[in-house]
Amino acid sequence: MRIRKDLAAGLVVLLAATALGCGKRDAAGSSAASAKGAERESDQSREARFDKHAQEQIASSQAFEARKWLKTPKHVIFKHAKGQVAQLVDEFYQAGASQVYVAGVEEHEGSQFGTMLIVALPSDAAARKKIFAIAKQAEDLFQNDPTSDAKQKYLLFSLD
Repeated sequence: MRIRKDLAAGLVVLLAATALGCGKRDAAGSSAASAKGAERESDQSREARFDKHAQEQIASSQAFEARKWLKTPKHVIFKHAKGQVAQLVDEFYQAGASQVYVAGVEEHEGSQFGTMLIVALPSDAAARKKIFAIAKQAEDLFQNDPTSDAKQKYLLFSLD
C-alpha cells in the first residue's frame, strides 16, 4: 500500500514538473515572438514611420494646404508666430516642395491650432538638398530633432 502511495505521489510530482516545464517553454516562446515583433518594428526606420504618419494625416480631415490655411485669422500655430511659419512654408515651396500641409489641427474656443507641418518632398536631388537646408532652420525654430535625407517622402515638424 505504501509503495502505491509513493508511486502515486511521484507520478503527481512528475506530471506537475512536466506541466510547469511546458509553461516555461511556452512563455519563452511567447517572449521570443514578442521580441521578434518589436525587432521588426524597430527595423522600420524613423523616416518610414514619419512617412506613414504623414500619409495618415494627409488622408484625414485634419490636414490642409499650408499657405491657404495660414491666411485665415482664426488659425493659430501654437508657440510660434504665424508669420515665421508662413515664411518657412514659402521657402519650402520656392525650394521645390510639391506640397506643404498644416496638420493635426485641433479646435479650441473658436480657433483652430495647427500642431504639425508636413512637407511633401520632390524626387529631384537638387530640390531635396535645398529643402533639407531649410529644414535645418525649421528644426531649430520648432526645436525638433535633426533629419537627414534618407529618400523619405515627407518631412514632419511638430509645432507644439
